[in-house]
Amino acid sequence: MERSAFPLSLALALLLGSLLLPSGSAITFNSLIDDGKLAVTLNYPSEVKRGTCFNVRVEVNALTTMNDLNVTLVIELRSGPSVYVLFSGKVVDDWSGGPGPVANSIVGACVTTSHPTGLIVLRTSIEYHIGASRLTLDSSFLMGYARDTTYNELAALYSAAQSEISRLRSVVEDLRREAEMLRTRISELMSEISALGARYDALRERYASLQSDYANLLSRYQELQQSHERLQRDYEGLTRQLESLRASESELRKAYSALQEELERLRAEYAALQKQHASLTALHEDLKSRYEQLDSAHQEAVRQIGSLSGALEEKGRQMDAVMAMLDNALRERNVFSNIVIAQALGLGGLGALYLFERKRARRSPSPATPSVHVPEGGSGEPPSSEVSSAPAQSELQSQENGNGGMVQKVISGRRITIPKKVAELLGVDVGDQVELGVIGDALMVRKLRRPADGQPPAELDGPSRRS
Repeated sequence: MERSAFPLSLALALLLGSLLLPSGSAITFNSLIDDGKLAVTLNYPSEVKRGTCFNVRVEVNALTTMNDLNVTLVIELRSGPSVYVLFSGKVVDDWSGGPGPVANSIVGACVTTSHPTGLIVLRTSIEYHIGASRLTLDSSFLMGYARDTTYNELAALYSAAQSEISRLRSVVEDLRREAEMLRTRISELMSEISALGARYDALRERYASLQSDYANLLSRYQELQQSHERLQRDYEGLTRQLESLRASESELRKAYSALQEELERLRAEYAALQKQHASLTALHEDLKSRYEQLDSAHQEAVRQIGSLSGALEEKGRQMDAVMAMLDNALRERNVFSNIVIAQALGLGGLGALYLFERKRARRSPSPATPSVHVPEGGSGEPPSSEVSSAPAQSELQSQENGNGGMVQKVISGRRITIPKKVAELLGVDVGDQVELGVIGDALMVRKLRRPADGQPPAELDGPSRRS
């Protein structure tokens, strides 16, 4: 009798626990995802015991022709705020074809003893292309529960308790028959009843404890319900954000296309600029070579100018010698011999005129020696002569050459001084006007007549006068 009372209390406790646990028959074992173009069937268990593994069968059928089909499956265990990924991977990778079956595979996952109890959520992410359109199909739903004891185990315990109750009932019948036969042992039976009463009280206490646990579980279930509602609201908000992001993505793609076109235009301009740069580089090289040629020609011209300057100085010395010969000839009294000498020197009638003027000027010599100022800018314009008294010997810087002429140095302002002998021969006095001219490489000085003196002298020939 003592051994029969304990199995009865255990069977009652198991029966009460099985009645308090939620039933798994409310969750489907199959799930179908169908958008009219693709059908995905998922077969899975509704509950999993901790420390065991389970399988999910995935059947994918294409209802139309499609390209780049990708099916990703994620199985998560959620316990409060914690999320554990039991499986994540592709069951279909870049498949093209259809219509027809695509894949029929089994995905395995395990809930270890280190995982807590909680909800098992199955998420699918599907992406494929039909023509130029890209379609996505995402879903997430509750697959089952992870428990320490499964519903089937509870059902087995309940069946065992029922069998134990039936057996106990037969034992009670036997006991009754034995009670009829053993009335003499009522005192022992009463003691056993007292013991059963004590055990009954223990069972009542256990029942109260189970009631408290049930209340805690119910509160936990309500919290999970509220958490599920919050997650549902968050999911809806994320869905709206996803739609907004998709619209932004479309706008960004349009902007990207515009930037691509601008980039192509800039590349074309860059190629044109490169061609212009190459043309300008070739032009620069050509101009550089021309500059080098002109620079070498310039250097050659400078050398030639130096050579011509030497030749010019030599001509000047020769002209000085000729002028000295003219001065010596002018000292002669015979006019005919002067003309002959001038013609011999190549001066012609101009030389004779020059000699006549000098002879005539000798008739009216002046005691002062004029000086001629050569203005800046050459001797072409009628000069504004500056006649002054003869300076000191240190300012004149003059000396006689070997032919009887006078060699002078041009001082500041390009000025020279008419020597006294020459001024006397020309009849030039202070205040008189003189005309300057060039005969070959020689400078000619001629006194101008005042209007009171009669007609002015004839001008020099054009080729021998510089303007």
